[in-house]
Order: sequence, then structure tokens, then C-alpha cells
Amino acid sequence: TTQYSHNVWIGNGTHIINKSTGETGIYVQGIMCHVSGFELDGNGAGAIHAVIRTPSSGGLQPVNCTLSNIHIFNFTGPTGTIPLTFNGATNCAAYDCFVDGSNIAITDDYSLLYVNCDNNNTSNCKFVRCRTKGNGASGQCLEVQGNENGNPYSTQYLLFEDCTFNSGASSPAAAGAGGPYLDDNNNSGSSAFIANITFSNCNWINCTMTYQSSSSHFGYIRYEGGMPQGFSGTLLGRSAGQSTQLSVQGTSPFVYTNNDGFLEDVVVVAGVGTITDISIDGVSTGLQAGVFSLGAGHSISVSYSATPQMFKIPR
Repeated sequence: TTQYSHNVWIGNGTHIINKSTGETGIYVQGIMCHVSGFELDGNGAGAIHAVIRTPSSGGLQPVNCTLSNIHIFNFTGPTGTIPLTFNGATNCAAYDCFVDGSNIAITDDYSLLYVNCDNNNTSNCKFVRCRTKGNGASGQCLEVQGNENGNPYSTQYLLFEDCTFNSGASSPAAAGAGGPYLDDNNNSGSSAFIANITFSNCNWINCTMTYQSSSSHFGYIRYEGGMPQGFSGTLLGRSAGQSTQLSVQGTSPFVYTNNDGFLEDVVVVAGVGTITDISIDGVSTGLQAGVFSLGAGHSISVSYSATPQMFKIPR
């Protein structure tokens, strides 16, 4: 597909076969388009893919587009293969899609489900009952990335619900060996970031989640239900339960406002400093220490005569 709007393609199981070494398949660059019910067969040669993206040459940003019941299989490399991709998409979704990367050569890099933002921001997208399976030796069964080309785009507000991510390995595998990968800017110097990503009731099969950041951008990855079998690397503030110390500065009272866009616990440590009052949105708690739930946009004020110690923990 090219730059169409309000189009619907229903395949009812139509089988698309890659007859060359190039990339072929489904390419959505429109508004309110829906593609459903296709089998994409790589024919054991090259790559085949389903893509919703802003074109690199400019043009329409995909909005309110969906893919559903897409099966992508029997493909090999080349290195850099990305069978199911959302790039520069807004309010788009994938339902019941399955990407089987078992046949990819173990020397090739790949990302089976790839969400990034090369040419435009990607936001408010969801993936429901989608499944991926890696080759258990290379690449990634999932990759979410901020822009890697030096432009300040972001990937945020993503929901993965009831999805299954399988590294294809016989034991927990990290990125590069079939596992998942969350990366805010792929080692570039740009200010691109990923944030506000929720995995709800997802099934992780031999997956070690790999985090990577080349800067100190703050965001949040939320796990509700199933958890990966392990974690490696760092993304500041993005792991559930990861705390960040607040720098208490200026004269009393110190006021912290939650501008991070998600619920946080703010800890005021007991026995550190001399605290006379703690207030939430101007209402005194009557306490001098404790853990306080702080919604997005809300504030905590701490009055003191000796400097306290405070932390914030994403929820």
C-alpha cells in the first residue's frame, strides 16, 4: 500500500510468497487503514514484512491504522530483518499477529517486532495477543527503540497486552541471542527516548530483558502480570521498583512535583534531617517521614530545619 486513507484489505488467509531476495509484503503509510488475514511466506529466501510507518522521504504519518491476523514465517535474513514494524505511527494497533523467526540464520541480526521512530514520533500504539519466536542464537524477539539517526523523536505510550515473546533459546537469552531489547537511542547522541511502556499479562519464554541507554533520560517500563526471566543493562528509572534520589535544594520547604507522567511513590527517609511537616498538594499529612503515593501532576512539600533524604520510585 502507498499513501491511502480509509482503506480496508481483508485477506481471508491469502498466502503471499516472496519470490525474490528483496523485501516484500504489506506496507501501510496511510490514515485509518486496516489490513487483516494474510500469510506472509518468506519462501526461505530474503525477508518479508508487515510495516506501518512514516516514509523516510516524508509524507503521511500513519494514524489509526491496524494490522490483524498476520502470520509471517519461513524467512531468512539478511542481517537487519524486521518482519513486523511500527515506525512513526500514532494510535495504531496490531492484533493476533505471529512472527516466527526460527529459520533466520544464527549469524544474522534481526528484530521480529520492532517499534521505533526514525522519521516521526511513535505514540499511543498497542499490540494485543501478538507472538514472536526467535532463533535462540541471535537477534531480538522484540525491540523498542528511540530514534537512532540523531533526530529528537520519541517512542512512548505503548501497550503490549496478552503477548508472547519467545527467544527460541533453551534457557533465558538476552538481546543478541534472541531475547528482547529496550533502547532509548541506540548509542546516538540525540535526546530521543522511550517511555511509558506497559507489558500487561505477557508471557515471556526464556527472555532476559536487555536495557540500554547512552544518556540519563528518564522514563518508565511497567510490568503487570508476567515478567521476563531476567534483566540486564540499565535505563534510568525505567525498571519497576528502581528508585531515584531527589536532590533537596533551596530553602525550606522543598517542593517536588511529579512531572513524569505516571504514578510514583515518594519516600521521605526517617531519621535523616529534621522535618517539621509533609504536605500533599498543600494538605498537611501530620507526618515527618513515610512513603507517599504521588499521581502525575501532584506535589509533595517537605518543611525542614535540617536537610532530609528523599527518593522517588515508579509504580
